[in-house]
Amino acid sequence: MKHKIGVIVDGLGINEWVEANVLGGKWYAQAHDIELDIAAPKSIDPDEQMKVIREVVDRKPEAIIVMPIRGEAVEPALSFAREQGIAVITEDMLVRTDSPVMDVRFDSFDAGVRAGTGMLDKLNTQYGSIPEGNIIVIVSKKNPHQSERANGFKSVLEKKKELNIIELDVTPCAEMTDLAYQGVSSLLDENKILGCFGYGNLVTIGIVNAIDKKECFKPRDIKDHIIVTGIDACPKTIDLMKTGKIDLLIDQPCSFYIPLSLHFAIKYLEEGNSGLPKEGEKITEDSLIIEGADPGNVNPWKVQSWSPAQVEMVYGHRWLKTGTVEVNPANCEESWLWGNFIRKFM
Repeated sequence: MKHKIGVIVDGLGINEWVEANVLGGKWYAQAHDIELDIAAPKSIDPDEQMKVIREVVDRKPEAIIVMPIRGEAVEPALSFAREQGIAVITEDMLVRTDSPVMDVRFDSFDAGVRAGTGMLDKLNTQYGSIPEGNIIVIVSKKNPHQSERANGFKSVLEKKKELNIIELDVTPCAEMTDLAYQGVSSLLDENKILGCFGYGNLVTIGIVNAIDKKECFKPRDIKDHIIVTGIDACPKTIDLMKTGKIDLLIDQPCSFYIPLSLHFAIKYLEEGNSGLPKEGEKITEDSLIIEGADPGNVNPWKVQSWSPAQVEMVYGHRWLKTGTVEVNPANCEESWLWGNFIRKFM
């Protein structure tokens, strides 16, 4: 039986991350004979996305997979879908209700912890021990999604008395790269900076721009090299890593989010709640392999980067908490990384 499933995202056609996310879903659906109804609002606006969700629901899919623009902002449309007997799975963004049967995303706090641990490792490698100095952490006090990443990073570094954390608040917006650049530039003038952390691609690029402009760049692993770590690995940040200007990126397995959602949506449609993983269950590639087509000959399924995934219950629904990908100088040219394969398709 061929299943029809709606997929509603945001930023389609303008955001590389979203394009890679959707491509993973298309490739999986192609290999598993699933009919996808893919839609997105024309602007990054929750009200517009709710209209699109309702339009897709009116076309009678069996299930919908939604990347909410802002969590609860689209809840009325998710609730509407459930009332029509349509299963809802969300991806990438937490929704604090029981409308979804499952949510697929990484743990922002844990990703920050992993970036912080990497920062300490690189400081130890570069200096032989943890030196005294300052670490710039770009935070977003108005955005919980980004705040969790920065909080995870800080939780590791705050344990080291030698390090002083300087927070720079940059709210996600069209000018965020410039805002990060301006803030870091000012801090470089006044402080001894050992390293910097960016909660996302655009602010991490702003960090590197500031270091370059101030002529503070030093080759990797020598004294006074400013260590740069961040979350997410797009084509631009991968290129900056290749030139020695970014040291570590913790990435989401974004091209697996929709395939995982499709896998469990079909399990739910065919088996009900018994088809979904149980709370506390750990799922690994030993028990589940996610594979699809490979139109670009980039082998995006080579590394099951979502594994291991842990199942938790949050706000009345299951959260499939995926693993993360460490992107470093040794693996940053691998074709399976979304930040590399997306170059062929945009």
